[in-house]
Amino acid sequence: MSHLKGDIMKNVFTQYMYHIDKLRIESNITIGNFCEDICDRRQYPRYMNGIQTITQTRLNKFCIKLGLSQMEFLYSFNSSESSELLSIVELYSSLQSNDFDKSLLLIKKYDTHKFLSIQSQNIYEYCKIEYNEKKKLINKYLAIEQYANLINYPECLVKIRFNFVEMICLNNIAKIECTLDKVTAIDFLSDLLLKDDFIYLSSDTRHVLPTIYACVSRLKGMKDDFQVALEVALKGINYSLKIRSMFQLEYLYYYCAFSYHKLGNKRLSKYYAQKSLFTILSQDKDVLFEKFHRMIIKDFSFDPLKGLKVIKIEKN
Repeated sequence: MSHLKGDIMKNVFTQYMYHIDKLRIESNITIGNFCEDICDRRQYPRYMNGIQTITQTRLNKFCIKLGLSQMEFLYSFNSSESSELLSIVELYSSLQSNDFDKSLLLIKKYDTHKFLSIQSQNIYEYCKIEYNEKKKLINKYLAIEQYANLINYPECLVKIRFNFVEMICLNNIAKIECTLDKVTAIDFLSDLLLKDDFIYLSSDTRHVLPTIYACVSRLKGMKDDFQVALEVALKGINYSLKIRSMFQLEYLYYYCAFSYHKLGNKRLSKYYAQKSLFTILSQDKDVLFEKFHRMIIKDFSFDPLKGLKVIKIEKN
């Protein structure tokens, strides 16, 4: 435990030094003048790259040279870290909406950036891999290798606590493995999502976990494991309703309907097919509604809306 605490503190002070150096450059202070009466100039890059850990006393002296109190420095650091994370989240969002021009601009912008947060850096590294994969700049074998290296897969599978980057990497690895007739990641994810003691370490739950529940259910269905596909979809529905999120909810209802259909329960299949369509209808997504309606009739050989009267209110 003391080892882990030491590693965490070392990383924190290295991030502090990145920010100190950014403020030094903005203040037009040379490294020589900055280090004077504080440390040997040769130590400065060693603090920057984490070879040595700066002491709190020396960190405070650097703050004084910048004209900042300790509290002002921490406020500046946290504000920069927050701004940095917002930009990287914007990069991630642009990839999910396939806005590749915007994605590329942000990737280039942060190519040589010294990240203040490991979380931001890992999301950025993930986004580079996903961009290259989606644009077919790398093949699926290299993509899976890079996702694996980023999260230390498969060694990481012994854990029960996973963060944002680990979950989205595992999800993408599962999708690629399924095309290679491998099931390691998808079996692990389905087991993990169904565990009561599963812990997801992130403030961002609203959009990530529902997507993963839906993807895992779909992949399990593609492998004809409809019982597990059903259980994962039901768990995803309960989770989404608990956090009051409709994101991916129509897909989760659909995968429930499809699984019940394959398991021979026509009544519940029809029930969840209707739930899927009504969820889309409540969000006023007309094109998606028609798509799902046609897909359900084709896949299930019945019309879940037959006998029902759906009244749509025109907008003023």
